[in-house]
Amino acid sequence: MNIHSSDSTGQGITLISAKGESLLNNVFIDNMRNLSMHGWELLGAVNFYESDVIISNCLFSNNFSEDALNIMRSKFELKNTDFKNTQSDAFDGDFTTGTIVHCSFHDIAGDAIDISGSDLKASFTTIVNVDDKALSVGEKSTVEAINLRIEDVGIGVASKDLSRVSLNHTTISGAKHTALAAFTKKAEYGP
Repeated sequence: MNIHSSDSTGQGITLISAKGESLLNNVFIDNMRNLSMHGWELLGAVNFYESDVIISNCLFSNNFSEDALNIMRSKFELKNTDFKNTQSDAFDGDFTTGTIVHCSFHDIAGDAIDISGSDLKASFTTIVNVDDKALSVGEKSTVEAINLRIEDVGIGVASKDLSRVSLNHTTISGAKHTALAAFTKKAEYGP
C-alpha cells in the first residue's frame, strides 16, 4: 500500500487508544506532514498513542514532520523497515517498550532514533548520514543494541538522564562531533 501526498499536505496516520495490536506491513508512507487540526497538533507523520503496533517491511520517506514515526505509551516491533530523507527525527518513542530489527535509517536531518522513558532492544540496523544523533536515549531509558552500523553522523550515541545503553558488536565511524556522549539534560533525573 502506498500512502503518498502529491502536494505535501497529507497529514499521515494517527491511532489513539486502539483496541488490540495494529499491523503495518508493506506500507510506503511518503511526503506527509503531521496531523494539525482545530489547534491540535501531533508530532509525527505517523502516530501511535496507547496503541500497540507491529511495523514490518515499510518505508517512511520524504516526510515533513517533527518525527516520521512517533510512538507513545505503546509496545512496538519495528522490523525490515527503512527511514529516509526526513526533515527532522525519523523515529521517536516515548514511554514505550519495543524492538528494532533489520532496519535502516539514512539521510536524516534530526535524530535517527530518539527514545525517552523507554526500553528498547535494537539489532542488525544501519544508521547512515544523520545530521544529529544516531541514537538519542533519555529520561531513564534502557537500550540493548547489537550489530549496529553507524556512519557519518553528528553524534553516534547520546545517553542522558540516568539512561543505560549497552552496545555490542557495534561500529561508529565518521562521527562529526563525538562517537559517544553521556550527560544530564533534565536536572530532575539527578547527576
